[in-house]
Amino acid sequence: MTQAETVNRDSRSYRQGLVLGLTVAEVFLLLVFALLIALAALWNDEHGRRVAAEAKARQLPEISATEHNLLADFQAVRAAAGLHKIARLLADLRAGRDPQTLTPDEWTFVDAIRRQQTAMTPQAISDQWRRLTQAAQSLADTPERAALAEALQKAYPAIKDARRLIALIGQGLAAEKKGEHDWPPIINLSEAQGYFFATGKADIAPDFERHLRTVIVPQLVQFARQYGVGTIEVIGHTDEQGIAQRTSNLDAMLLATLHNTATVSSLIPADNAGLGLARAVAVTRILRQDDRLKSYTILPLSAGQLITPADRLTVGGGGADKERRRIEIRLRRSNPATYAPQATDIRPQD
Repeated sequence: MTQAETVNRDSRSYRQGLVLGLTVAEVFLLLVFALLIALAALWNDEHGRRVAAEAKARQLPEISATEHNLLADFQAVRAAAGLHKIARLLADLRAGRDPQTLTPDEWTFVDAIRRQQTAMTPQAISDQWRRLTQAAQSLADTPERAALAEALQKAYPAIKDARRLIALIGQGLAAEKKGEHDWPPIINLSEAQGYFFATGKADIAPDFERHLRTVIVPQLVQFARQYGVGTIEVIGHTDEQGIAQRTSNLDAMLLATLHNTATVSSLIPADNAGLGLARAVAVTRILRQDDRLKSYTILPLSAGQLITPADRLTVGGGGADKERRRIEIRLRRSNPATYAPQATDIRPQD
């Protein structure tokens, strides 16, 4: 074979290979193009379905507020009555029969409601039904409420104004809360606070007497009115210092001092019990002279050296103590009158 023939044959083979290569590429491209067309068709079909579904959804009627309320009422009835009873009721309504699930009393009530609501709008009927279901939730305690109303009617038959009745009930509850053991405060006037007596005597310092008239008397009036008390007790306390031996004249002079026919300085106590009583008489005398306290009974008492400021009996052995030398004023309710006064008794007031 000549060289020229060899070259020509190689050239033809090259051209045949080139044509075969272009054909494979074109086939591949055609396949890809066909696949894209198929995917586009699928996407277009899905898009069309979605658009149709959205259009159909927009055409559905919206649920109104009344229908929402009705649905809520139905759910409440379903929870209270049970699905089986509701199913029977719906079956009766579809068949045009009167509901057989209602008792005679319930049917009478429903019939009356129908007549009343003939001209009412669906919204008004729904609102009334909602209020009715809410009220039914509190029917369990209706007997107790009726009994309470009957008791109030018996207790206050003449009172027709509910506001006045509520006010009276409030006052009664406040009084009950206050109780019998809500006692007035104790007024403590000790020498440590500046309320002095003369040493071993019952004479009251001028500042002490001024404080009694300007501060203590108004407090006593306020407490007596606030707590409804009628008796004021003035209690004299001393410390445990001994008193020099002497003769007491309290038996002869206490009544005269209270009736203002003798002076406080004339009182001579012989011991701490007598000193405490003499000082209580001195304070009682000032209080009894004040017109603001004329309607109250004022009693002088003595605790001597026996009781500490902490309301405990002393253990003894104490000496000079300004806190122990004091006057306590207490208020209480008066005891019932069970004793016939004698001519020699101390009068409540001069």
